[in-house]
Parts: sequence; C-alpha cells; structure tokens
Amino acid sequence: MIWFDEVVGARDKDCFTRAGLMSVEAMVQAMIDDLNAALVDAAKHDKGNSAAGTRVRKAMQECKAAAQAVRVQVQNDKNN
Repeated sequence: MIWFDEVVGARDKDCFTRAGLMSVEAMVQAMIDDLNAALVDAAKHDKGNSAAGTRVRKAMQECKAAAQAVRVQVQNDKNN
C-alpha cells in the first residue's frame, strides 16, 4: 500500500494521515477531487489571471505525482 502523504500535497495531508494507508480507489478519488478544485483556477487563468495559472500548474504537478503513485501501487498489487 502507498501512504497517503506520498500522494498528495501538504495542504491535504492532514485530512488523511490519521487514516494511514489508502486504497487505489481512494487515491484516484483524491486525484479527481483535486482536479475538480483546480477547475476554478483554470477558469480564472482563461480570463487572464496569471496567479491562477501558477496554481493550475502546481495542481497538475501534484496530479502527475499522484498518478505515478497509483501506477506503482497497482503494479505492486499485481506482483504480490
């Protein structure tokens, strides 16, 4: 299992560190929730807000890391 703090940014860790390990389903759902939250900043970026663009890029980087953690977990589950 992957620890949740390996998947998400510091702002989200506090919600789940007490829970410990996450299922792949929960990891994917967390990614979906984070991407939905990034939609607000994406809309602001489209209107010309450069600071929102920075937040969108950060969200995309966190999503990339989370996706890699999901891939690793699925591979580990397959091999065990």
